[in-house]
Amino acid sequence: MDTSVCDCVVNCTNECAYAVKNGGEIPFDNASFLVRGKPIIFECGVDCGCPITCRNRVCQGGVRKKLQMFRTKDNICGVRCGDVILAGEFVCEFSGEFVSDEFTDIGLAQQPNC
Repeated sequence: MDTSVCDCVVNCTNECAYAVKNGGEIPFDNASFLVRGKPIIFECGVDCGCPITCRNRVCQGGVRKKLQMFRTKDNICGVRCGDVILAGEFVCEFSGEFVSDEFTDIGLAQQPNC
């Protein structure tokens, strides 16, 4: 088996190349809930043989909750959700940076737009 992509055809199992990279298991259940937290999760991708419905392609489904950017009373950008988020449920992929209190204290994070 090529260990850079999975060669699964129908559904990935714990023998899938990415399951092996995840410690020998797919960390999601059949409803796409995270059942085992890991520092890094490897998902199947476009080069894999499995279908887009594979349970190890959770992030590729896109944003699944109503998210809103807003400013706090201290004029700091934040994100909140208008839906209930269940434990282990995927919300969205984060691509940004976390800003420390020291960073905001010097005003670098207080940009005109969130």
